[in-house]
Amino acid sequence: TWVSAEMRSHPVHSGTESTHLWDPKKDDNGSTRSHHALGIIRYPGDDQPAYVLYLKSSVNGDEPADVAGYARENKTFPHESTADQNFDLSQFEAYRELGKHIAESALKEVGLTKRDLDGGPVEFADLIACLKKASSDQT
Repeated sequence: TWVSAEMRSHPVHSGTESTHLWDPKKDDNGSTRSHHALGIIRYPGDDQPAYVLYLKSSVNGDEPADVAGYARENKTFPHESTADQNFDLSQFEAYRELGKHIAESALKEVGLTKRDLDGGPVEFADLIACLKKASSDQT
């Protein structure tokens, strides 16, 4: 898969082992159906794995209606050129809402619920604990 290949082609250290746990779902057109992927990196001589939660700015059909509407009207969204830094309100809101949607869906997938997220900041230790549980559930 795209994340697994990237992780293998750019090893941080020789002997590093990486495992891609979530395969992005693809539709009949080859479009990615997932906004995120989880990976584990094991360094030689280190018993504690490292976790990679990769978030990809993408549109796959599960976005809120206002984001989907903006995407229909702007075919290059969410990969519009950054040469023009003067975003209008609708463009800014579409990117903001898409980012929120992607982050919430990824965090939900690793075990953080909307209730957890609505309660305020998520502690980093809680995120790592959820990543460990999600990775053990996938292996």
